Amino acid sequence: MKKPSAIIFDLGNTVMEEISFDDLAGNKRLLEFAATKSGATIEEVQRVADEVGKDVDRFRLESGCEFSFRTFNRLLFGTLGISFKIDLPRTREGVLERFGRSQAG
Repeated sequence: MKKPSAIIFDLGNTVMEEISFDDLAGNKRLLEFAATKSGATIEEVQRVADEVGKDVDRFRLESGCEFSFRTFNRLLFGTLGISFKIDLPRTREGVLERFGRSQAG
């Protein structure tokens, strides 16, 4: 097998399209699986998600380090004191994938 001279990674809708989803709908569905909710409303979850997202983006741009979806969720829900009955990050990703998809996308 011939060694490739280059590898292209596409993460910005150039070759492959990113799936858009409705954060609010996905997080609302996730809260249904929460073992502890700490009284956080879906609006508060979304507000904190937006704040954490900005911080993560700033860190990513400054350091070049990426955060996985699982890590972001742990940071978001841990910040709010929310834990889940399901401890499978893939299950959480599946919930967001299935229920959080944007109707327009």
